[in-house]
Amino acid sequence: PGRPSAALAARTSRLHIELLCAAPKGGENIASLFNKIRDVIIESEGLIGYRLAPLLETVTELGVVLGSLPGFDKLFETVVEVSSKRRGEIQAARLLVIRGLQCLDASRKYEAIRLFGRALRRLYRNESRHELVRALLSCAEAYEQIGLFWAARGALLAGASVAAADLRKSADVSSGL
Repeated sequence: PGRPSAALAARTSRLHIELLCAAPKGGENIASLFNKIRDVIIESEGLIGYRLAPLLETVTELGVVLGSLPGFDKLFETVVEVSSKRRGEIQAARLLVIRGLQCLDASRKYEAIRLFGRALRRLYRNESRHELVRALLSCAEAYEQIGLFWAARGALLAGASVAAADLRKSADVSSGL
């Protein structure tokens, strides 16, 4: 009780082990573990001694393998919300883009478009223009894959416009291209 950050870190380690053991089996046990991890993330708010970043990175990477299982989307939304509070809107947008790319790779194109759209709103800032270009190009790819060619064209042109604005200002082309 006197060391809440250490206690939460120990719970996190135990959940990592449980997740590694349960992942090959799948099922309801994984959904229960997702809820427990979500609870840890929520409890970590206000604990300055608790290192949340490794857990957020682990959850983000889990999306590749376990992202289609029930309960993962709710866990990921918690990660985005807490990350936004701790690190700001741009970091939350980066997570949304990563998850969108994971969904695009998993042929969940409509979900990818939804995630890219949520990220775009947070990326329209000068300091995140490179990430904005990447998100727009990824969104264009998702639109193209589902046959929405005019939407793909619009997203591609918007990304090219942002990249061209960089070129006009400082002779620096956005790395997203």
